[in-house]
Amino acid sequence: MPNKLKQGAPAHLDVSAIVAFFGGSRELARSFEKHRINELTPYAVEQWMKRRYIPLKRRLDLERLAEVRSLKFSFETYARATPRPIQRRKRRKAA
Repeated sequence: MPNKLKQGAPAHLDVSAIVAFFGGSRELARSFEKHRINELTPYAVEQWMKRRYIPLKRRLDLERLAEVRSLKFSFETYARATPRPIQRRKRRKAA
């Protein structure tokens, strides 16, 4: 699936969807242990979802896990455009 984000546009990852792709937080932690990739707890994965952020080292580990499990996985699939916050004009004080 091609990424439809404009180049240079701010984006974030849909962390919950990534975790779901690997079977949930507990299954993901078990897979890390089973394939001896790195130590990971279900609590750590839940913190990723809470913060909506996956550390870079863990992103590399996820790519390696997908490769070991022969899964077709790409972070671009889970990138979502971040809406720009509305900037309101400041009111001038009446003289």
